[in-house]
Amino acid sequence: RDHKTTSFALRSMERLGKMASKQLPWFIAVGIIRPHLPFVCPRRFWDEASDPYYGREPPTSFGPNASEALNYSTNHGSSGFGELRSFLPHGLKEHHHFAGPSPAASELRSASRRGYRACMAWADFQVGRLLDGLKSTGQEDRTVVALLSDHGWKLGEFHAWGKHTTLHADIHVPLMVRHPFMAAPGAHFHTPVELLDIFPTLVELADPWGGVSNISSDNGDEKKKTRDI
Repeated sequence: RDHKTTSFALRSMERLGKMASKQLPWFIAVGIIRPHLPFVCPRRFWDEASDPYYGREPPTSFGPNASEALNYSTNHGSSGFGELRSFLPHGLKEHHHFAGPSPAASELRSASRRGYRACMAWADFQVGRLLDGLKSTGQEDRTVVALLSDHGWKLGEFHAWGKHTTLHADIHVPLMVRHPFMAAPGAHFHTPVELLDIFPTLVELADPWGGVSNISSDNGDEKKKTRDI
């Protein structure tokens, strides 16, 4: 599915690139499903992936507010386990079985983490195809690119799986933005942002009506424009 989506986006990008060559603005959004469940991707990505916690269990120590965050889970109880349950074999569908000490449960947890990593690599491969396609249009140096996700996911940390808590692992997402007039490409910023602000920011960066972004290329000015949360 992700491969087909990316292929469709590349064909669209080629047509839109021709529009851009005539100085017409264009926008394209591509949604890559993986690493959402189920953890399915081409075999070679599985073969290259590994369980980041192989041979040991994930960290389970709680910070000062972690236990409270688990209690305020948004769905499926404190474990956030219901989303994963439907993909597990009979006999391991209950959290106390899946999280238990049996060799079968341990092997399945490890395979799940490996599957998540494999699907991340598969998604990254699709992103690479998109960036290569953008470059082939000749519009790379006049295009704003944003890469983001909608949520994080726990892989057994804090004895929990899934996304349904307010823990950092669930609400922290990747966010990378590249635009042609960046003063410091590759810079890292630690100021908190909200995904709700992404689209207005892209509009401001593209500024299709004026042709010049209102965001200064000076990093100091950019920080001043950061909205307080």
